[in-house]
Amino acid sequence: MQIPEHISLYVHIPWCEKKCLYCDFNSHEIRESIPEENYLDVLLRDLSENRKYLIDRKIMTVFFGGGTPSTMSSNFYTKFLTQLRNNYDVDGSAEITLEANPGTSDEEKLEGYFDAGINRISIGVQTINDRLLAVIGRVHSADQAYSSLETARSLFANMNVDLMFALPGQTLEMLGDDLRAVAAIRPDHLSIYHLTVEPNTWFAKHPPQLPSDDLAFEMQEHIGDFAQKHGYLGYEVSAFCSPSKQSKHNLNYWEFGDYLGVGAGAHSKISDSEGVIRFAKYKQPKHYMDKVMNHSGIQSQHRVDVESLPFEFFMNALRLIDGVPTTLFEERTGLSIGAVNSKIDHLVSVGLLDMSENRIRTTREGMNFLNDVLQQFL
Repeated sequence: MQIPEHISLYVHIPWCEKKCLYCDFNSHEIRESIPEENYLDVLLRDLSENRKYLIDRKIMTVFFGGGTPSTMSSNFYTKFLTQLRNNYDVDGSAEITLEANPGTSDEEKLEGYFDAGINRISIGVQTINDRLLAVIGRVHSADQAYSSLETARSLFANMNVDLMFALPGQTLEMLGDDLRAVAAIRPDHLSIYHLTVEPNTWFAKHPPQLPSDDLAFEMQEHIGDFAQKHGYLGYEVSAFCSPSKQSKHNLNYWEFGDYLGVGAGAHSKISDSEGVIRFAKYKQPKHYMDKVMNHSGIQSQHRVDVESLPFEFFMNALRLIDGVPTTLFEERTGLSIGAVNSKIDHLVSVGLLDMSENRIRTTREGMNFLNDVLQQFL
């Protein structure tokens, strides 16, 4: 197995003003004040404790996710990024992304994030429809969304917008309104996700009336057509971008690259001479902070067994519209492509995979039945 020279860094900010009704991420409503300074110290300690994974590796991307990273001040990010660059090998042109919600990111904050060294902003709009925003439990309004988008567009040369579709009560016309409103701002990247009801969410306990499967499929087709007409390349199941504006951080995930996660509940995937290790940090913020200060931030860790590597690789790689080179499978898993040839040949024969130009990619039909494709590699 080839150990990648590059690595990504994920930093989890676990606090939110309010838990969205569909959210199953590790997020915690702010009860009092956020312990910014203490959390910063813990993150830097967490990095130091995991230094061995960064030795001889260049950090190519940094992603601040949540939770709601825009609940933190710009000074927090200035200090973190300064310490990161002073102590680790960060590429001079590294992509540094911060997720921001309209309800917690006014003009002053966004300007501060830009000055702190954030060079890619991701605005979590979800919808620009006040009624739908209330239905899914978002804390911002449509007006706040417009304001954040316009300010972010004026500051950042690289900007993503998150949208969701198949929301409770959403029509095709409503989706079209969202797409047109966002496209008018001309973001460089669009992440458009199908709402699914996940366990342990408010929606799981109180199931909403969602659009039918047929309408959801029609919405997905409409999104693809709309993106193409407006110059966005669909390069992953839920991702569209202007030329050369793919998310480098997410591409690293999808290409089964290595990443180190710090922060409450953050996950990591690391390659070494023996294979692939995955580990996760403690989820509850105070528990995580206490554990890290006692040199034990990792809650769970396991080595991925050889039999599971093909599934883990393809679970990511086959989300990419253009697939991946066959050589990447061998580099990232340490296995010969021959180990899965019979499964690939079967999927090619039924029209779900394409194997040409030394690349493995999912066909259009295969994308519609991606879970069935992946089951073949379990």
